[in-house]
Amino acid sequence: MPGQARTVGDLNNDGQVTVEDLIIARRYLLEIQDLDQRQKESADVNKDGIINDADVQLIREICMGGQNEKIAE
Repeated sequence: MPGQARTVGDLNNDGQVTVEDLIIARRYLLEIQDLDQRQKESADVNKDGIINDADVQLIREICMGGQNEKIAE
């Protein structure tokens, strides 16, 4: 929804970055799970256009550090 803030790394859309989001990202990299467009945008944490191990590491750091960054869509 335009104008609504989302949390970078929040793949399950619950408003926070948790271990569940980390698991979803890992499953995507292992080609076990697909992501929709919103999830792909949230998963590309470093905004380089590629979802890879660097993004998973950043999601892990956000999850462990409790720093959830909101961005406007």
